Amino acid sequence: MIGPPGLPARFRMSKSGRTLHVPEIPARDLMRLFADNAWLVLIPHGMNDSDKEYLFGRLMDPADPLDMVRLYRAATRVLGGCVGWDWHVGQRLAVKARAQWSSFDAWSVRQGFDPYACAAPRLFNAVFSWLGSQCVKDSDAAKLEAELFAPPSLPPSILEEAPLWSAAEEGSGFMSAFAAQNKSS
Repeated sequence: MIGPPGLPARFRMSKSGRTLHVPEIPARDLMRLFADNAWLVLIPHGMNDSDKEYLFGRLMDPADPLDMVRLYRAATRVLGGCVGWDWHVGQRLAVKARAQWSSFDAWSVRQGFDPYACAAPRLFNAVFSWLGSQCVKDSDAAKLEAELFAPPSLPPSILEEAPLWSAAEEGSGFMSAFAAQNKSS
């Protein structure tokens, strides 16, 4: 195969060797999900019931190392591979396209390209080409590339749940509730 696979896609979970399936959706909808950082819509929520149940079971198993950070890394690697760009680069392309969709669409018409009827990798590549066509000087192109290909601004660990309250706050709240209960007895 030449080029990225697009959707639908399959990927193998290393722990079990099970192959999971990512659903096929229109390229423009996939771009919207990238722009919204909505990877969970596809993995796991958009998967077939069996695959979804498998992933949720692993996430809920305290003995399983799969957590939301690892799922994020796997999902964004798979989805980025489907469109031929790292997730964070694809996300930046999608955000730029959405912000100026009319301009991109008009450019596409001039190029004889239909963004509504193409595979996802082709749509993301077209956005990259459109952005590049707007660069007048070499320094503009260098700035665009630096912006698109910069490392992700938020590390995956940002997805880890922060405690809702500290241990001291929990103890204080418990003591207040305990005192209130004893007062009413």
